[in-house]
Amino acid sequence: MNVLLLDTNVVSILFNRNHSLRQTGIEAVAGHQLVISFMTRAELLLWPAANNWGAARRTALGSFGDRPRNSQTPVADLLGVS
Repeated sequence: MNVLLLDTNVVSILFNRNHSLRQTGIEAVAGHQLVISFMTRAELLLWPAANNWGAARRTALGSFGDRPRNSQTPVADLLGVS
């Protein structure tokens, strides 16, 4: 299995179920182990506060904060593209 390191913009597209590029992104990452850097993780943890997210969106992203803190965090299940 190939590993893909996802940029924050790509994670954003995959996380947003209404994004016009989401399906294309899912197809592009299919069959790969998806990981993000510590910096992307930090940006993801900042999103809810910086963008005044409501409870539902915070909950959807919430499980991400419980993941192990290492430099390559698997994210496919968070994004719903596993």
